[in-house]
Amino acid sequence: MFSLISGLLFRPGRTMAQAVQTEDREGASKLRFALIVLYMINTVFLVIGTPVFAEWFGEYGRWGVALLFPLIQYALQLIVYVFCIWLGLLLFARGKMPQDREGRRHKMQLVRMTYPYTAIPALILSVLVSITGSVVLFDITYMIGLVYTFLLTMHALTNIYGVTPRVALWAPIFIQLLLGILLYLVTYWLNAEYLLRFL
Repeated sequence: MFSLISGLLFRPGRTMAQAVQTEDREGASKLRFALIVLYMINTVFLVIGTPVFAEWFGEYGRWGVALLFPLIQYALQLIVYVFCIWLGLLLFARGKMPQDREGRRHKMQLVRMTYPYTAIPALILSVLVSITGSVVLFDITYMIGLVYTFLLTMHALTNIYGVTPRVALWAPIFIQLLLGILLYLVTYWLNAEYLLRFL
């Protein structure tokens, strides 16, 4: 697994191409496990550093949250990942998507398989830097991890669908930006509604 992670960090294009071509589900399974463990470590630090969790869920209940939340987090991020890719390609590269149902299903299985590959480098960098406690270093590393995630996603889509690197890079990013704007508007509206009740 360590060789796989180092390949993703230092040889992202070649490593992702090999994973897609060989349909390396065993590697994806190992990375998925590592992702969830790292999510749990992050959540444990959050639970320890935030006393309100003990108030809301009780002393033992908060550890249940620390165990369950990473599974929910992984599932939600996977859903968003697959949705952004599907909708982005549907808008910008519809001709590259298989026309038959079985072909579409197989391609989406490959997309789901690649999610741990795209997510693990950024999370490892974040966990390592969070130990230092430096906010500035964390922000810089977060941006580097985000770039890595987009690049790995680009390599995955060029190998799965045969789209150009430009489409593979920007189609999912465009959908993510739209979702971010929508989420911001909904949050802003809910806060406005909440404030109006007290005016």
